[in-house]
Amino acid sequence: SLVFTFIGFEKQTVNIGGRTQIDVQLITEVSELGDVVVNGYYNKTKESFTGAATTIDTEALQQVSNTNVLQAIQVFDPSFKIMESNEFGSNPNKMPEIEVRGKASFPGLSENEIRSNPNQPTFILDGFEVSVEKIYDLDINRIASVTILKDASATAIYGSRASNGVVVVETKSPEKGRLRVNYTFDGTFSAPDLSDYNLLNAAEKLEAERLAELYVSRQVAGDNYNEQLALDQLYNKNLQSVRSGVNTDWIAQPVENAFSHKHSLFLEGGDDVIRYGLEANYNDENGVMKESGRKRYALGSMLSYRFKNITFKNHLSVTKVEAPESPYGSFSEYAQLNPYYQLKDENGRYTQVLSSGLDSYVATSRRQYSRLYDATYLANMNESKYTNITNNFSIDWTLLEGLRLKGNVSFQLQSDASDRFSSPESIEFINTPEEDFNLRGSYTVGNREMSMIDGNMVLSYFKQINKHFVNAVVGGNIQEQKVDDESYTAQGFSNDRLRHVSFGAQFMEDTTPTGFEETSRLAGAFSNINYSFDNRYLADVSLRIDGSSKFGKNQRTAPFWSAGLGWNIHNESFFKDNNNVNEFRLRANVGETGGDNFYAYQALTTYKYITDRNYRFNNGAYIKALGNEDLKWQTTLKRNAGVDVALLNNRLMVSGNYYYDTTKDLLTQVTIAPSIGFSSFTSNMGDVLNRGYEINLSGVVFRNIPKNISVSLFANVRHNTNEIQKISEALKEYNQQAAQNQNKEVAKQKEDNIKVNNVKNANDLESTSPVLQFNEGESIYAIYAVPSLGIDPVSGKEIFLDRFGNPTMTWDARDQVVVGEEQPDFEGYFGTNTSIGNWSINLSFNYRLGGQIYNNTLINRVENANLKYNVDKRVLEQRWTQPGDIKPYKSIASREFTRASSRFVEDENMLALSSARVSYTFNKDKLQKVGLQRLKLSMYMSDIFRVSTVKQERGLSYPFARTVSFSLQTNF
Repeated sequence: SLVFTFIGFEKQTVNIGGRTQIDVQLITEVSELGDVVVNGYYNKTKESFTGAATTIDTEALQQVSNTNVLQAIQVFDPSFKIMESNEFGSNPNKMPEIEVRGKASFPGLSENEIRSNPNQPTFILDGFEVSVEKIYDLDINRIASVTILKDASATAIYGSRASNGVVVVETKSPEKGRLRVNYTFDGTFSAPDLSDYNLLNAAEKLEAERLAELYVSRQVAGDNYNEQLALDQLYNKNLQSVRSGVNTDWIAQPVENAFSHKHSLFLEGGDDVIRYGLEANYNDENGVMKESGRKRYALGSMLSYRFKNITFKNHLSVTKVEAPESPYGSFSEYAQLNPYYQLKDENGRYTQVLSSGLDSYVATSRRQYSRLYDATYLANMNESKYTNITNNFSIDWTLLEGLRLKGNVSFQLQSDASDRFSSPESIEFINTPEEDFNLRGSYTVGNREMSMIDGNMVLSYFKQINKHFVNAVVGGNIQEQKVDDESYTAQGFSNDRLRHVSFGAQFMEDTTPTGFEETSRLAGAFSNINYSFDNRYLADVSLRIDGSSKFGKNQRTAPFWSAGLGWNIHNESFFKDNNNVNEFRLRANVGETGGDNFYAYQALTTYKYITDRNYRFNNGAYIKALGNEDLKWQTTLKRNAGVDVALLNNRLMVSGNYYYDTTKDLLTQVTIAPSIGFSSFTSNMGDVLNRGYEINLSGVVFRNIPKNISVSLFANVRHNTNEIQKISEALKEYNQQAAQNQNKEVAKQKEDNIKVNNVKNANDLESTSPVLQFNEGESIYAIYAVPSLGIDPVSGKEIFLDRFGNPTMTWDARDQVVVGEEQPDFEGYFGTNTSIGNWSINLSFNYRLGGQIYNNTLINRVENANLKYNVDKRVLEQRWTQPGDIKPYKSIASREFTRASSRFVEDENMLALSSARVSYTFNKDKLQKVGLQRLKLSMYMSDIFRVSTVKQERGLSYPFARTVSFSLQTNF
């Protein structure tokens, strides 16, 4: 980061509870916010806080990352977890899925029921609710602090939005003084991480095909002459290619080393009456898949005006994001291409068809295609963009000493657009029937308009009488959000140069334009009383009542509450003279919060018009979803006990929490009589328990002040246990139906004689992977599969254990039981912050211990591998070939599908160096001679190495990446 900052700011102090505290409304340097907990509506002193919260200042965040604030947050709090996406890897346009203290909602509901992740925490930016995308695109240099609120005392003030935790982000405010210019530059190099791919080379691939008898005709003897002749010729052709040295590394073709750069400009100044700020940001992030990336443009203005005891503030921001996806398609397609195919033809051009076989017997089955041709020579496009305009206005009025009124209102408009064009000459249209030739090519358009108004008003009162301190807050908020979404697809384009939806011949066959409209409203009133006696004994009570349009008319409002107690033992007389104990606080609380991150009309009976038929100038309609007037919030009863300890002049600090959260009335589907015309409707039927603990530990292990040497260590750990306590009859029916559907699929495959080599991707078959199930007493993270006893050395077939405990070679979905759990036993981060003279080193390691993973690479790329495509090397090395072989995987010549079994469940233990920073700070005395206050050089690295007990392909549609960033900070 190249930063030009003219230092100079004002502090104002107030006396709270007998201790001097900084008024956070007047400062920017977050390092001085250690004694304050920011919850978005108002601030509390840490000494009187009974809840569980983690506050991270801007300096700490930038020790971990200079670009990604969400990745940086999880290093400091183990309860905040970004779920790793093995499918999308490092795709810069994929929004992360985040959990705080485990899953509290059933996954798997359709998009019509839930349009967003119900387990996502609520994000508050400068006092107003925003999407995770807004935080994802936020410039980390503009952040002052991030506070994670987790338990009831910390989150109850948000009521119906707090069951999954609340993340409060505060941005920096302008400082007074003459005009200052702050400029930040960040440069990042990214390289694709393909180390987890272990594919066959050209010679190995051809040998695997021979052992699998792919060049042996399967027709009846006497009828196979012509096919066998063609297969022999094809083998000799591929063998000649191998012997000539062809060994194409296909997975290296759609990726590249990328350079990203970010620029941030902030101008600020003013006096005690007027302060102003202007900001501009440009971030050009390039992904490791060619031509993918995310460009962010942002402009903003901040104005603060103080008239006597009233302060007016306004913050206007405009953000535009362009997010093109790679035209090279899914990375998994390249991992399947055979290495004995030439990359280019004799003219040096990419070809679409890599192999077409030698005659009609093998022309279709042997054909492979390269998207390198499409990406290079065609005008395919897949991109999205949005423009967000947000204006926040606030009034802060000090009515009397200790009495303060704050009013805030936010207006937000966002326009999203997406365009996807597939050329008529693209791969997907190569086999178009002649009668549909004029319908090749497609163009999909999507548009969404969102508007939100969010307002709140808070009246706070601070009073100290002798040893008694009272902080009372009352307030309320209103929120309305409207969403209007539409999409449609046109088909029939004459060529890819006419790349506009208007050139399409018609709507996609058998489709019509689609869309939806949602309007949701929320209103709530809240109060909080915080009492402290002699800064030793603490009590905290919150109450909130919310009303939401998302729920049934009989359940529109719901109360939420919390109560907490705390004890500052370090302020007791018997501890005051103990210089070794700087802080020793016990705290406990209980309360109830809610969740409303669901479809806006789930409680209403909704109708759908029949658009393809008219009845005397009108369209008919039918009931789409049956309403439920008694539908209510799913609520979470949170219980938390914690301790905070600081010893040896704050050289050793420990913070721990034990939590016990019960989420009730989960939204699920209830089965009703088919004669009504529906199979189910939405209702509250299900309970989930999350209990566990989290511990944060940090300490200075060595300090030599004269030599300016300091070595500190930090570590944190999280353990969470998840249990389904109750499910609806609909989910019980779903469990039974899922097994029946799997067995039906197996029977149909046998009847139709479908083999592995008839399906390009085994992931397309439901029975090859575990099916999501819900059972009382089990975990949402549970892995269900049929128990396996391994591969029979005599026959090369798998031996299963049925539900009666008997060995069998017949796979039956009804035999599936819990064979593992994806949630690890322990996970977290540890690292070091070391200073030696002017040098500083910061290292952060991520670890996971215990827990299991269903290794899809083993079943889909090893055992169910279609050997017409390239596969994992374990196909050649670890599959059974002859009687007596003791191998973990079935016969290489077998073409029967393998179903989900415990053989593919593996224990996962993982260690990764997630981030590293090395920095050097120049001596201030020398800098002042040239007019500088500070000059600091830094280098960041992320995802440097990763070791795991599970060997699987990572980054299927989009690969993971390793990054190196260089930063320069200087202050004038």
